[in-house]
Amino acid sequence: MLVVTVDFKAKSDKVEQFREAILYQARSSRENEVGCQQFDVVQSQEDPSRFFVYEIYRDEAAFEVHKGSEHSARTNIAVTGLLDERELTIWNKIDG
Repeated sequence: MLVVTVDFKAKSDKVEQFREAILYQARSSRENEVGCQQFDVVQSQEDPSRFFVYEIYRDEAAFEVHKGSEHSARTNIAVTGLLDERELTIWNKIDG
C-alpha cells in the first residue's frame, strides 16, 4: 500500500476556505475512488493554519487515479493562493 502525507500551512486569512477545500477533497476521494483506502485531515490545536493529511492508496495506480480525478483538479484550483506552505511525502506501508 502507498501512504501519502501532506503538511499544509494556510495563509492566516484563508484558513476556513482551505479547510472547506481539503475536506471536500477528502470526502470526494473516499466516496469516489475505489483505491483510496483512507483520507484523514487533521488541524493543529496550537496553530489553526496548519493542516496534516494522511492518505492510503491500494497501490501507485490508485494514487495516479486520485491525482487525475476531477475532484483533485477542482481542489487544486480552489487552494491556489490559499497556502503559504505545502510538503508532500510518499511512503510505502510496511506490515509487520
